[in-house]
Amino acid sequence: MRRAQNGLVIVLIQQGEIRATGFLDDDELGGVYVHPGFQRKGLGTAIVKHLLLEAEKRSVKFIHLDSTPLAKPMYEKLKFDLVGPAVQMIGEEPLHYFKMEKYI
Repeated sequence: MRRAQNGLVIVLIQQGEIRATGFLDDDELGGVYVHPGFQRKGLGTAIVKHLLLEAEKRSVKFIHLDSTPLAKPMYEKLKFDLVGPAVQMIGEEPLHYFKMEKYI
């Protein structure tokens, strides 16, 4: 709710069902998820591009995000730079992800 109040949350709905989401909160971009049945169709890229345009309108100069290994190539195509790998423990299981950033 905080992100919805302070930033921008996008929910893409097709045929009454959620297909993709994303948020922009100050200089953080995230929550870019695409329903597995609709991945690799450009929905994630469209969400990120829209959020980047909104960031520019809000005079944001720098964006950072955490990327899953699956999404990393998409962000690289959108010219995000890799800061480095990261790991967070979820109980006993490691969650591997990547810190990325972009100046806009």
